[in-house]
Amino acid sequence: MDEADALTAGLKHHQAGRLAQAQACYRNVLAGDPDHADALHLLGVIAQQSGRHDVAAELIGQAIKQNGQNAVYFCSLGVALYNQGNLNGALASYDRAISLRPDYVEAIYNRGNVLRVLRRFEEAWRATNSRFRCCLTMPKRLIIAASPCMT
Repeated sequence: MDEADALTAGLKHHQAGRLAQAQACYRNVLAGDPDHADALHLLGVIAQQSGRHDVAAELIGQAIKQNGQNAVYFCSLGVALYNQGNLNGALASYDRAISLRPDYVEAIYNRGNVLRVLRRFEEAWRATNSRFRCCLTMPKRLIIAASPCMT
């Protein structure tokens, strides 16, 4: 199985909830290309889903080193950091995701939640309200394309 096929198979397993099989596929990709950003990110997502937030942050951080322009990676890192209790790190990750993709609804929502936990209520309301209002004026197909970062 080549790299693209292994990644595609991994995604199918992942979406079906077969995390062990997905993990094996992603590791197969990394055996051929240890710096494959998508495989690193997706292994990090599996670690996140399994409650291993430190491993998730490490793997997603490695993916970001390979491709620092992917908003989804930063959103996923924000989730891992939030779950580690690193609220400022999570906030910075969501800020970076939004700077890369200003219409990224999940990153906007997650950022607002971090601000709420930090008790920065007015800032959370202002930022989230103005961003969502902007998103609501977008065509529906663009809102759907603003895919969540698999929290």
